Amino acid sequence: MLDKLCRHSLRNLLWVYHNRNFQLMRTFGQVSVGPHALYSKGSHSTEKRNPWEWQQPEGWDTGIQVYNSIAHKKVPFILRNRRLVTWYMCGPTVYDESHIGHAWCYIQFDIIRRILEDFFNIDVVTVIGITDIDDKIITRARESNVTIEHITKFYEQEFFHDMENLKVKPPSVITRVTQHVPRVLEFCQKLIDNGSAYVTKSGTVYFDVKKFGNYGKFSSIESNDDQETRNVEKRNSQDFTLWKAYKAGEPWWSSPWGKGRPGWHIECSAMASHIFGSNLDVHSGGKDLVFPHHENEEAQSEAFHDTCLWANYWLHTGHLYLKDGVKMSKSLKNTVSVKEFLEDNTANEFRICCLILPYSHDIAYTDNLLEEAKATNKKLMSFTADAEAYLDGHLSAGPFNEPLLLKCLSETRKEVKEALEDDFNTTKVLNSILNLVSETNKDLQKVPKSPVPCSAGAVGACLSYVTKTLKIFGVEYPSKKACITSKGHDTGTLVRVMDSLVKFRSQVRVYALTMGPSAQAQYQIDDPKHKLEQDKEASQTTSEGLPVPPIQPPLHKGDITWTTTSSLDPKERQKLQKKEREPLVKACDVIRDELYIAGIQVKDRGRDSSWSLLGNNSIRARRTNLGNYDPFEPEYQPKPKK
Repeated sequence: MLDKLCRHSLRNLLWVYHNRNFQLMRTFGQVSVGPHALYSKGSHSTEKRNPWEWQQPEGWDTGIQVYNSIAHKKVPFILRNRRLVTWYMCGPTVYDESHIGHAWCYIQFDIIRRILEDFFNIDVVTVIGITDIDDKIITRARESNVTIEHITKFYEQEFFHDMENLKVKPPSVITRVTQHVPRVLEFCQKLIDNGSAYVTKSGTVYFDVKKFGNYGKFSSIESNDDQETRNVEKRNSQDFTLWKAYKAGEPWWSSPWGKGRPGWHIECSAMASHIFGSNLDVHSGGKDLVFPHHENEEAQSEAFHDTCLWANYWLHTGHLYLKDGVKMSKSLKNTVSVKEFLEDNTANEFRICCLILPYSHDIAYTDNLLEEAKATNKKLMSFTADAEAYLDGHLSAGPFNEPLLLKCLSETRKEVKEALEDDFNTTKVLNSILNLVSETNKDLQKVPKSPVPCSAGAVGACLSYVTKTLKIFGVEYPSKKACITSKGHDTGTLVRVMDSLVKFRSQVRVYALTMGPSAQAQYQIDDPKHKLEQDKEASQTTSEGLPVPPIQPPLHKGDITWTTTSSLDPKERQKLQKKEREPLVKACDVIRDELYIAGIQVKDRGRDSSWSLLGNNSIRARRTNLGNYDPFEPEYQPKPKK
């Protein structure tokens, strides 16, 4: 019932979009079909054309160029409906935990989705198809001595939990094969009726590739499946299974051809067609699915809908390889699970890995790649913290060359727009953003010799643009300003507590590090000639609330005699002062490191300090940054930071 309700709601949503924009699109000559085209032949012509020649669909031009795998080139990204993308992506086969090879694909498409939604202001309806019946699932259930449903539900939940931890936005609709078996049966029957498929004696249904005629739009690769080729039931070696005949010990559904279950390739066609109809804007997956899976999907869907093109655009991501050039694969047992990755790394760092190269490129998963991503992440995080500290008055910097900085910002805006319009080129975008950060840091890291005017406008504009653009990619850094403006009472209280704590620590630290006569510290000595009268103004305080050490310390304090550093030579005075205040400095550093473990970074900036939130990196990663020491241990010795 819930699936039916969601399906009808989605169809109503698409119908509203189509009707709202149809008249406007027709006025500008962008469509030439009626409003029912959304669920019939689509907005493209149904005339049979050369199968190797991709025809640009009619509709609304986004101004974006995308690499379309079925066209084998970059082409204009044209939508059937104004500012609406209908997008189906192949989901996981849920029989084991997800690894970062899977995550690579889904994060890349999540980034593209975010770009469309948040940069180009285009609504995106995404459907992900879950394969919950498969040979691997059956085998895993047997090995684990549990039901198939137990395996699939558990690992589907694990998959979406991993995606959530990687900040991948949830799909608009989730479809599962076992819930769409009636659609698969309808699909098979229609293909049999129009002569595109045939039934064997065993009850298996095959798609007739030669009868279809337009097979091979993605590639001319022939099937190398020896087992399929030896199958005497098949008419042609390239024919592929639509419906698998029942085998003993396997789950089955009733069909007109006997007991059986869906074939792999027909699953996505049936589910996507059930949601989007005879035409959709985008279909996506890893490039390993181009052949045979997507080749077969396109062929059977064209035959079912009697059209020359089912999905207008096919997007494919590159592979994440290991350092020796081997693909990361469960069958090779060389995977790194998402959970394992996040023990020592962050979601931001993985996303930055994805931004380093264009989404369609292969990339080697190496230590160098991770180090580059970590260094980039650290640079961006430090920039946001420093810029916020400058705007809050905790960091003295400059002077700033505001005209030059604003010019750089304007050029960056232009470069980012051009790059995203060019097949979502995140590599160029990341380089442009880092260049803007470097230009801002040049002045942000200057130490002024005298007071200079605040350049809040230029710095604030650069900070705002950088954080907004990174957020589009799903790379976010916690902001102190966001905490201050939060409606939550607990969050507001945390900000006030942290402000007070950091201010107190800063004052103690400055006092502890101040050496020379101005410190006026008192020290215990045994020489009676230094006995003096008690200072009557010992309780006087400075303007910053710190006690002023007495000018004349007490003559006696029990059996102890006191002196001031002014009676000692400068070197001895500084040595004694440093020794006395070492415990204070250590206490300040311990607090700093304890807060770091808790996810709050304190930065000391001369006579002032500021704090910022670290984000979602793990406690293990934070401990690693502290040298694998625990600041909560009594013997902990912090390493002072510059």
